[in-house]
Amino acid sequence: ALHGEGEIRLVHAVPVVNDADAAGYAEIHYGAAKDRDGLVVVTTLGTGIGSAVINDGQLVPNSEFGHLELD
Repeated sequence: ALHGEGEIRLVHAVPVVNDADAAGYAEIHYGAAKDRDGLVVVTTLGTGIGSAVINDGQLVPNSEFGHLELD
């Protein structure tokens, strides 16, 4: 249900993350980084180039390595 301008009230908490962090989170729980120690870097290609860093099974939020614009 909408409450006010642009506000949506939900029953459960819904985290909002960027696409690279979402890919990293998926790798931790379902992919190649599952049950891995050490450092894992996930890169994404879409409207830009993104990255997610996982250190000893924990996502390091908003850990973009840099910004690259393509014309």
